[in-house]
Amino acid sequence: MGKILVTGATGFIGTHLVNKLIEKGADISIFVRDQKKIDKEWVKKTKVYEGDITNKDSLSLISKDIDVVFHLAAVNVHKTPRSEEEKKYLYEVNVKGAKNILESLAGCLKHFIFLSSISVYDGVESSKELEENSEVKPNNAYGESKLICERLVAEYGKKYGFMTTSLRIPFAYGPGNKGNIFKMIDAISKRRFFLIGRGDNKRSSVYVGNVVDSALSVVGKEIANGKVYIVTDDINYSVKELYMTISESLGRKPILFHLPLGIAKIFAKVGDSVEKFFPGLFPLNSEILRKLTCTFCLSSNKIKEEIGFSPKYDFYNTISETISWYKKIRG
Repeated sequence: MGKILVTGATGFIGTHLVNKLIEKGADISIFVRDQKKIDKEWVKKTKVYEGDITNKDSLSLISKDIDVVFHLAAVNVHKTPRSEEEKKYLYEVNVKGAKNILESLAGCLKHFIFLSSISVYDGVESSKELEENSEVKPNNAYGESKLICERLVAEYGKKYGFMTTSLRIPFAYGPGNKGNIFKMIDAISKRRFFLIGRGDNKRSSVYVGNVVDSALSVVGKEIANGKVYIVTDDINYSVKELYMTISESLGRKPILFHLPLGIAKIFAKVGDSVEKFFPGLFPLNSEILRKLTCTFCLSSNKIKEEIGFSPKYDFYNTISETISWYKKIRG
């Protein structure tokens, strides 16, 4: 695999990736903004560079004999920035930062693996599973920045003669992530969650261990050069299935009450108004409601067929691990 650099190493997926690489005995360097945030064991087992990917001078310190880069560093201030300053910052980190890394290491690289996002499809409406060759239509700044980076990475690979691969990731879950699943677990634990509508709508997602395994599976594979792959658990989960599984794991009896969709839409409109003045205060808005009630599924057949990657984990065989982590941090 050669010498490896991981950017965004202290993030959710980055932490799991670095731990896996350490377990494999890989020669790892990590690029972080703050050394104080890294695991003490990492100091002994990795080479640490501290800096900011938007600052080319700090990148100049990175050794020029890196073979493989896993580029995870990114920011999601809000998918739809609330100000021009936020939007500028998002593009500064996500696009300019990626470009700086590419330019700094282009001369030595063998393979650049970029973690993209299924946000590139956020504006697409389809009842079918989306694939890599489906229409891309980001409807927010975050998705736009990821799509720009995918093309930028491929362009630099062709120009400088190194392999590139982009992985489109849906919402990832597992220990360490305080995102959607964590919030759902927390709400169910506190008896504050109930289904909107029947809860039959399905969405693709991915366990963090599958993301890590998929990223490692493409390294050095000629067939992966210049490719984009979607990575999922290969299961499309309904909101009801997630709710029932979490409830059982927590030892909570599911609440049978379902909020009718029509009433939920009224609450969402109220949330939209409140959001303009007090961001994050109201628990429901139109965007959250859309995600809770729409079906949005993707196919990961391409990476299975071309790379031979098969996800080992799913929501059902990892929920106990995630619940244990949740209980630990909640005390």
